[in-house]
Amino acid sequence: MGAYLSDPVVEKNSRDEANRTLVSASSSMQGWRVTQEDAHNMILDYDIDTSLFAVYDGHGGSEVAKYCSLKLPSFIKDTPAYIEGNIAQGLKDAFLRFDLHITDRRVVETLKMLADPESPLRIDESSDESDHDAVKDNVSDSENDIPNSQEQQTNTETNTAENRVVPRVVTPPEVIESSNESCDDRDNLNDTSDSSDSDDDEPDPEDKEFMANMIEEPGSDSGTTAVVALICGTELYVANAGDSRCVLSRKGQAIDMSTDHKPEDEQEKARIIKAGGRVTGDGRVNGGLNLSRAIGDHAYKQNKELPPAEQMITALPDIKKITLTDEDEFIVLACDGIWNFLSSQQAVDYIRSKYQDEKKLSRVIEKIFDHCLAPNSFGDGTGCDNMTAIIINLKDFIKKRQREIKMNTVQYDRRFSRRTAQSVNSSADANPEVPTSNNSCKRSISPQSDSEEQDNKKIKSGDDR
Repeated sequence: MGAYLSDPVVEKNSRDEANRTLVSASSSMQGWRVTQEDAHNMILDYDIDTSLFAVYDGHGGSEVAKYCSLKLPSFIKDTPAYIEGNIAQGLKDAFLRFDLHITDRRVVETLKMLADPESPLRIDESSDESDHDAVKDNVSDSENDIPNSQEQQTNTETNTAENRVVPRVVTPPEVIESSNESCDDRDNLNDTSDSSDSDDDEPDPEDKEFMANMIEEPGSDSGTTAVVALICGTELYVANAGDSRCVLSRKGQAIDMSTDHKPEDEQEKARIIKAGGRVTGDGRVNGGLNLSRAIGDHAYKQNKELPPAEQMITALPDIKKITLTDEDEFIVLACDGIWNFLSSQQAVDYIRSKYQDEKKLSRVIEKIFDHCLAPNSFGDGTGCDNMTAIIINLKDFIKKRQREIKMNTVQYDRRFSRRTAQSVNSSADANPEVPTSNNSCKRSISPQSDSEEQDNKKIKSGDDR
């Protein structure tokens, strides 16, 4: 049946986890799709007083989404701005630099292995944590210790010609565009399930040429959305690129912590056109991708006159921040396989209606999947996509987290006092870690090199949106 299986894969890969302050669960289901292209992270003890949750909805293949789940969390933690306590800027920098990172030839080779069903590096959503860690180790070995985010920026200029993947789309300068359809996108382009008789659905000759000139290579003709939620102390930061979504339930009211990035949106369309692209009548960039921000999709990022944040498809995330309160009930992150069926408020209402009945939070997610799953694949595609979601229970979170922060602060201050006392007679160069002011999450501060300063100027992240 082309894009879809004859029968859906309804097996759910679910996990329930808890630490001293949070209870969370994740689940994923392949559904009607031929393959599962989603990935996610659920790391309760990510950093001091910090938890990280993320959903990645891959398109054109699962490899970029899988690679994000393996590498992006540590990449964020190594970003200078994050280390210095500037969480919002750290998330922006990490997304953009990670997007550059996956163009390294050694990473492309890793992506190819992740895309290969027979590769020992390939992982699936049923892998347990030990398998996940083993794959992560193998990825590191296969890349021959590619520099981390800070080291990589130091060598960006010198390595560009040697290690970066050359542009894979041969088009005239005035038509600098790329194509990376999502699993949904590519399948929909090949099928006739999107029924419309309008002329807008007819591919433009330039779009046809663009698609014909596309060379298949992971990270160029494939990519992923990324929605990352960091609970740092009692602050919730959400970075989003694409159309996956994070929603907070506060006293039963849905608060969108991310904005879906669609090509037809005024701001997104203006950037696409400025970069040399076009948006078709059915909301696709150059007749291909139906979202406007993503990690990967480098065939759309070939305008050498523009910085990464201004390309047709950009990895620059929107950042939203909110202080959590006792009124907050839960957070849900999910791919568009859920949001194409449920609005944010409908999802909150549904979760609240099932919340008290289940001992395991993952069972609530599994019920959401069953609720959203289409009875057949003959419709417009709603309910036929891969489904992945995470729910974080915030019951009593504020009291628990404040107690945890106080305990960590006392322990940190004791260590700091001991270090200070021990360093009285040491050289003047001794410099113990100092807590960042006005930030409940302690970060070690590392100096920024001149090359990193130059790179920060090169990569324009923009203001919080």
